[in-house]
Amino acid sequence: MRRSRLFASAFMVPVLAMAQAPPVPEDQGADILSAPKEFHDFVVKATLPYNTWQSKTDGLARRIFAKPEDGGLGIVYANDKTRTVAEVWRDRKANCISLTAFYAAACKFLGVPVRFAEAPSISLWVRHGDLIYNELHVVAAIPINMLNTVVADFSPETHLGAIHIRPISEARFRAMFHSNRAVELLQSDGPEAAIPEAEAALRDDPQSGIGWNTYGVIQQDMGHQARAEEAFLRAIQIDPKGGIACGNLEGLYRSVGRTEDADRYRALGLVLRDR
Repeated sequence: MRRSRLFASAFMVPVLAMAQAPPVPEDQGADILSAPKEFHDFVVKATLPYNTWQSKTDGLARRIFAKPEDGGLGIVYANDKTRTVAEVWRDRKANCISLTAFYAAACKFLGVPVRFAEAPSISLWVRHGDLIYNELHVVAAIPINMLNTVVADFSPETHLGAIHIRPISEARFRAMFHSNRAVELLQSDGPEAAIPEAEAALRDDPQSGIGWNTYGVIQQDMGHQARAEEAFLRAIQIDPKGGIACGNLEGLYRSVGRTEDADRYRALGLVLRDR
């Protein structure tokens, strides 16, 4: 039986061999936020009746989901894959991170000061076979003034009451996006297909604990135990608040007979999860 692999973060420990972000290949592919001209034409048409950026962004959000016969795109929520902005435009489907990217790209085109943020209180644990996911939630945030922020939340579920958000950089958002795609490809097509997306996440944000953890899981699947160990240790060093990489490191050490090291990281992981 294959041991479950977990996707997320971990604890501060000494790192003997510091893993480095992979080099940039000659062909990086399309930018995740780039969109066709038709997308920009739609944004202009959808926001033309409004005078303020607040009314423009509100009208834009409504038109994204409105039926085509009502002048909208008819986009539906679909968590089957993480799509780039261009792919959302093509497929008219998106999950929450793709919808956030789609909306943010439109706001950027309009000149609206949009930011990315995560909602740490909203997360979901999901198992797919021997993979265990901690699905985090991201939103688009538009500051009104020093005290107020408009939050564009594209979750399929209704969240009652105030939502606590934590701003993240665009680089961190891009890393989360690519990590999502890496995990999806690992599940559907295997580690060789997933590794380019995992490497893209680390190029975007070398300080992403999620990115290093995902990279470690893929390296372990490819049989590269030393690279996996370095990646898990890097994830643990970067993010001392989670316990996910501890579980992955425990599994790696047990698989090679390092029982004492495995027990140590199991204990650390349990303490962190209790907290």
